[in-house]
Amino acid sequence: MATIEVFTGPMFAGKTTGLIDRTLYFRRAGVTVLLVKHSSDTRYAGHAVVTHNGVALDCQPAVNTTDVALLTQQNPDVKVVAIDEAQFFDPDIVGWAVLARSVGISVLAAGLDRESTSRPFGPMGALLAQADVVHKLTTECRCGLLAHQTRRKPDAPEGMVGGSERYESVCWGCYYRRG
Repeated sequence: MATIEVFTGPMFAGKTTGLIDRTLYFRRAGVTVLLVKHSSDTRYAGHAVVTHNGVALDCQPAVNTTDVALLTQQNPDVKVVAIDEAQFFDPDIVGWAVLARSVGISVLAAGLDRESTSRPFGPMGALLAQADVVHKLTTECRCGLLAHQTRRKPDAPEGMVGGSERYESVCWGCYYRRG
């Protein structure tokens, strides 16, 4: 039975790690997986999905949902499509994921659920609503509490792909206090 499974939460919570773990699980089981990431993520050399801890898997870059659909059609043996940085895709990714599930292709997606302003990030809210399984991840705030929110550091431009040089994960208390 095909499903939509989503890994979400703030930065540094393990979303990409979860996506890679599930991808490897399916590959070990002999299932053909297409691994895709949004082409705006150019933080790492080459075409790879990479965790903040440096674990990497080769992938295909995609600019939009049409690219994901074409890559899937070009690989008829694919039974799972794993998408990293799903928040950067256009809203059509949600309808595509539902369609893929309806024809027997499981979709794994990893992405930030909220922008640093705490508004829903891109198509993630709608994707979460369609998901069969949601992994809502957290990490640790510098104060020691659970971090649920990503915050842009001062002087870092909004919407930029980046890592710890631009963003931090914080608890709601630190988020509102700007502490």
